[in-house]
Amino acid sequence: MSVIIAPATPLKRSAISIIRLSGDGCLNKFKSIAKIFTSLIEPRKIYLAEIYEKSNLIDRVLFIFYENGLSYTGEEMIEIFLHGNPIIVEKTIEIALRLDGVRYALPGEFTKRAFLNGKIDLTMAESVAALTEAPNLEAIKSSLRVLKGDLKKNLDKIMDVLVDIRTEIEARIDFPEEEIHEIDITSLLKKVGWVQHKLSSLMESHFYSEKVFDGVKVAIAGIPNAGKSSLLNVLLDKDRAIVHPCEGTTRDYIEESLSINGLYTKLIDTAGIRPNPESIEKIGMNKSFNVIKEADAIIHLLDITRGITDGDRILMKMELRAERLFVWNKIDLIEELPEYPKNSLGISCLIRKNIDLLKEKIYNIFMKEHKLETKFYISFRQKELIYKAKTSLKRFVEDAEGNKGEEILAEDIRRANEYIAELLGRDYTEESLNAIFRRFCIGK
Repeated sequence: MSVIIAPATPLKRSAISIIRLSGDGCLNKFKSIAKIFTSLIEPRKIYLAEIYEKSNLIDRVLFIFYENGLSYTGEEMIEIFLHGNPIIVEKTIEIALRLDGVRYALPGEFTKRAFLNGKIDLTMAESVAALTEAPNLEAIKSSLRVLKGDLKKNLDKIMDVLVDIRTEIEARIDFPEEEIHEIDITSLLKKVGWVQHKLSSLMESHFYSEKVFDGVKVAIAGIPNAGKSSLLNVLLDKDRAIVHPCEGTTRDYIEESLSINGLYTKLIDTAGIRPNPESIEKIGMNKSFNVIKEADAIIHLLDITRGITDGDRILMKMELRAERLFVWNKIDLIEELPEYPKNSLGISCLIRKNIDLLKEKIYNIFMKEHKLETKFYISFRQKELIYKAKTSLKRFVEDAEGNKGEEILAEDIRRANEYIAELLGRDYTEESLNAIFRRFCIGK
């Protein structure tokens, strides 16, 4: 392969910039544009050098050489640490590109070479892109679980079970006259059930990958003047929404984002809900209903000075897929919480009482109750392959229960096995690889 070069850091003024070269012979290429202040270069040690264009000094740099097989890409590789001026970085790359056999790296090509050279599998490669794009701490954690190989371990176990099932079935097909025991369908169905459970858990991980990367939607709902806009402002710690004693100040919903213990959260302040609204209020209420139905969690804010009103009952009757948090506001006026709804929380937006506790409850809905802290980053590509594998196993169950032939059962398992192999990158096309790595940044 040719030697590739690219900046590994953004082309902005900074303390340090990094350039990567990878490919057999890259050390010799570097020596042809740099004066190195040592005759012996040992791998993974840092050295001083000067980069020249003819006799003109471009920069004094530090560099590290990695030998073949023990670098990020699995090839001979160099990382150059320059002063953080984009002009210096671009000039250095320009000089290197004049050399025979050196070209500019494609997006994600360093990681692609790491995959092709067996340093990482395809799930790990995809997690590298996810890690650089992660918008919050929880997204970073879910990506790192994959990068360190936890997802691969799960998929390897699934592959082992599928291979065992397929081997047992195909032994009966290949040696029908040998004294091989009859296939124990009950045992095979139990193994397939275990795989289906594991794949369902990974499908669930994709759902929560979307949540940690795109953000969880939390709607603040309630009657007019329950304090919804005040709660939004308090949670954001800024005056985002208008707060006024007159009812119906919020006619449309307001959406803002914040991080709750690293969880990217989209807070949505909705228009107040009450019976017999005016025409313009009704438009706002209808928008509120749509937001509430699509939310991942709902804070139903109740006014403790008014108790449960007809507007609150409208909200309580709504069938929602998301979890509700019943929160009584204004406990600075009345401290004792009503017995209903059970497990409700009392807060005061005015004196900011129990606001941190409310944040903790929002966080726990996703991180504890749904065990988000154990989920993997699952890309859309991976989700689709998991779904196809699940479909093949569902067909196996149906065929087994329908007493279909052994060839059909073996084919069902073979297909499921192929989808998991493709997921790991053991079976791929150049087109599929290009689709994955083109979303990477240059130099990664």
